[in-house]
Amino acid sequence: MDSEEIQTIPVSARQVLRWGLITAGVFAIAATVALGVTLGVIYHRVSTQVDERLAAGPFQNAITYYAAPEVLSVGDAMSPAELTDALRRAGVKSTASENEVAVHSAVQAQIQFAKGAISSIIDVNGRHVARYEIPAQLITNLSNQGRSKRLMVHYSDMPPALVHAIVSAEDKRFFAHSGFDVFRIGKAMYVDVRQRRKEQGASTISMQLARNLWLARDKNWKRKMREALITFHLERTLSKQQIFEDYCNAVYLGGQGTFSISGFGQAARAYFNKDIQKLNLTESAIRADPAAQLFESFP
Repeated sequence: MDSEEIQTIPVSARQVLRWGLITAGVFAIAATVALGVTLGVIYHRVSTQVDERLAAGPFQNAITYYAAPEVLSVGDAMSPAELTDALRRAGVKSTASENEVAVHSAVQAQIQFAKGAISSIIDVNGRHVARYEIPAQLITNLSNQGRSKRLMVHYSDMPPALVHAIVSAEDKRFFAHSGFDVFRIGKAMYVDVRQRRKEQGASTISMQLARNLWLARDKNWKRKMREALITFHLERTLSKQQIFEDYCNAVYLGGQGTFSISGFGQAARAYFNKDIQKLNLTESAIRADPAAQLFESFP
């Protein structure tokens, strides 16, 4: 009976390398898909939480205090500039000329002046009326989380000098990047490696907003990943002006008594006794100190 000879087929090193590369490639693709799915699930959860808070208002956990409405009457001593300031504090838009202020609100009116007093009040129908009520002015917001005072401001309320000072100090390319400043991150890594310690930060204004509103203060890789995902979602959802506005209302700027001061609106009142619109160039530039130490040093 003929016997069959079993021959061993030699495997070349090239074949071993090829199968090794194929196996490694399969594992790499599987790991990439798994990582993508995991990040997708986490992003969906994070973005849902962010959207819910944005829909309710990012500062909804606060008690808002208003002053009593101010009633203007014919004959009251007042100038057009004083009326314009009062309307602005109440969040009402207006246009002023030398002897007249036009009020642009739900209750429109033209208020005329003569000899340092209100001479006439004309409603939207052209009728002369005796009185006009300015809506209640916001005094402050008290957060029920950590005893914080905040006076909400809008981007349009901020003087250009203040916007420039904040951007220069915190995030020079804020209006150009998409939430992450690659050049700043690279520079920070280079400096940290060279100094052998964490010397420079690379957080953008968008990243700081994500951290201030949605994250705890602990430092770990999970929080950094959530911060990056929230930042990415904020940049997709909000305009740069809205992100900047929310940051300016959220940032910590020192303390007053037993309360912390949050936002530039409250800081302008606390440190300069002014509305934010009236901050001059010098006062705005004080905020250029990233730690707000100069801001806090003012009585």
